[in-house]
Amino acid sequence: MRRYLSFASAVLVAGLSTSAAFPAAAPASTAPAARQASQTFTFTGAPQQVTVPDNVCTVTVDAFGAAGGDGQYGVAGGRGAEVSATFGVTPGEVLTVNVGGAGHSGDDSDPARAQGGYNGGGRGGAYIANGQISGIAAGGGGGRTTVGTGTTPLVVAGGGGGGGASFFATAIGGGNAGQAGEPGQGLPGDDEGRPGRPGGEGGQGGVNAPHTAPNGENGSPAVGPVGGAGGNSILDPHGGAGGGGGAGATGGGGGAASPTASNSGAGGGGGSSSGPASAVFTTGARQGNGEATLTWMPCVVVTGDVTVLKRDAHTRAPLAGATFQLWEETNDIPGLQTTGTNPDTAIGEPCVTGTDGTCTRNVPVGTYYWEETRAPAGYLLPDDRVFGPLVLTAANAATGVGVTADDTAKPTEPKPPCHDHPDDTTKPTEPKPPCHDHRDDHGTPEPSTHGGCNC
Repeated sequence: MRRYLSFASAVLVAGLSTSAAFPAAAPASTAPAARQASQTFTFTGAPQQVTVPDNVCTVTVDAFGAAGGDGQYGVAGGRGAEVSATFGVTPGEVLTVNVGGAGHSGDDSDPARAQGGYNGGGRGGAYIANGQISGIAAGGGGGRTTVGTGTTPLVVAGGGGGGGASFFATAIGGGNAGQAGEPGQGLPGDDEGRPGRPGGEGGQGGVNAPHTAPNGENGSPAVGPVGGAGGNSILDPHGGAGGGGGAGATGGGGGAASPTASNSGAGGGGGSSSGPASAVFTTGARQGNGEATLTWMPCVVVTGDVTVLKRDAHTRAPLAGATFQLWEETNDIPGLQTTGTNPDTAIGEPCVTGTDGTCTRNVPVGTYYWEETRAPAGYLLPDDRVFGPLVLTAANAATGVGVTADDTAKPTEPKPPCHDHPDDTTKPTEPKPPCHDHRDDHGTPEPSTHGGCNC
C-alpha cells in the first residue's frame, strides 16, 4: 500500500485514506547506476577530510594541481594538471583531500613574492641582498593536489613550474604539469639560464654551461614530490633568476639563473601526476589554485513508485486524459522551479492518465513533484498545478508514495431560448385586386368576377 498526499486545487486534504483506485506498487529494485552526489574542495592551505557516505562504494575524483607563479615583468608560470580517476571506497572510510596553492609571483606587489605554492611548490629564485629580495624575482612553483587515505595519495595532480625572471624576455615560462609534466622554458645560448626538468624526467634542476665566474646559481633538483628551488642571481639585481619547480608525484626541477649579470633566468619544470591505471591525465589544465571534486556512487540504487491520481473534484471518479510531468528536486531550493538558470530536473517524458486516472514512475529515492500541464477534456486546470513534494525514501520505497489531484468540470453553458418560425412551405396570401364598376350597354351595373372580386 502506497502512502499518499491528497491535493484538491493544490490544497492539502488531511486524513485521506488510501484509495483502491491505485494499482499495486512494484517492489523496490536496484540498478547498476545512480544519480550522483558531488562535493568540491577548494584551496584552504591545510588538509581536509571527508567521510565516505553510507551506501557508497565508488568515488570519481576530478583533481587539479595549482599553477606556478608568474616571473616578474609578465613571464607566465606553468599551469596545473588535471587527473580524473574512479576507485573503490568503503562507507565510513575517511579520505584526505589536500588542495594545492598557486605559486607566488615575483612581482613587487606580492608580499610573499617568489614563494612556492602550498603543498610542495619550489621557491622561485631572486637577487638576495642582506637576506632580502632586492632585485627582480622569478615565480614559485605550484602545489600539487592529492586525494587519498591517511598519508597514501591515490590521486596526485601536479603543479605548474614558476616562470623565470628577466627584464628583456617573456619566453622563459614555467613548464605545465601533466602525467609526466613539461620542462620549463629558457632562451638559447650559454649566457641564458637552463630550464628545470619535469617530474616525469626525474625533476632535475637546470644546470648552466660553464661560464666565467661569477655564474648565476643552478636550479635545485626536486626532492621527491617537492619542486626544486629556482637559482638565485649573483651580484647584480638585474640578473634573471630561475623559476621554482612544480610539486607532483615527482616534483619538477628549479630553473637556473642567468650565468651573466643581466640576462634571463629559466622557468621551473612542471610536476608529474599519478592515479589508478584507468586515470585520465590532462596537461596544463588549471590556472590559479587547485581544486578537487569527489562524486559518490551508491553501492545499490533503491527505487520505488511515485504516483499521481487524477479525479473529478465532485464525484471523486478517476479521470483519463490528464497530462503530468514528473520533476525531481535537485537544486536545493524549496518548491518546484521549472525555468531559470538552475531549475529542478524533469524526469522522463510527460505522462497521460489512463482509465484508472493514474500516472506512475519508478524512480530512485529522492524528492519529487507532479506538475499538471493539461486537464482532461471538459475540465479546468487548477490554479496550483504542482502536487508535492513527494519524499521517496529507502524506508517507503517498497510501498511507494502518491498524491491525489482533483479537477473541477467546466461549467455547463445555458441553451438559447426557442423562437416560433413560420413554415417555409406556406405561401403568403396574395392580395385581391380592387373592384371596379362595370355597366352594360344600357348603363345598368353588372357584377364583376375579376380576380375573384364580386362587386
